[in-house]
Amino acid sequence: MSKYTPGPWEVILGTTIIKDDDGVRKVITSCPDSTKYIDTVPLEDNYANAQLISAAPELLEALILILPLAKGYVANNRVGSNERYLKIAEQAITKAQLNTK
Repeated sequence: MSKYTPGPWEVILGTTIIKDDDGVRKVITSCPDSTKYIDTVPLEDNYANAQLISAAPELLEALILILPLAKGYVANNRVGSNERYLKIAEQAITKAQLNTK
C-alpha cells in the first residue's frame, strides 16, 4: 500500500504544497485556480486550503500523540459525555491513515 509523504510540508507560490528534502523540493500537491475550467472555489479559498493541507502531517502527529492523554483524562475524571470527541479523533486518525500501512 502507498504511504503519504512525511512532513513537514510547506506552501509556496500561494497554493503549491512541497516537501524540502535536503534542498530538493518535491511537489506534494497543488490547489490551482481552476475557475477558468469549472465552477470551483475562489483562489483565496485555495490559498487557505493549501495552508490546511500543508499542516496535515503535523496535525495528524499531534492528534496521535494527544489522544492517549485525552482518553486517560476522560477515564480518570469520569467525563463520559466527552467520549464522542475521542471517537471523532479516532475516526480522523483512521481516515488519515487509510491505505497507508
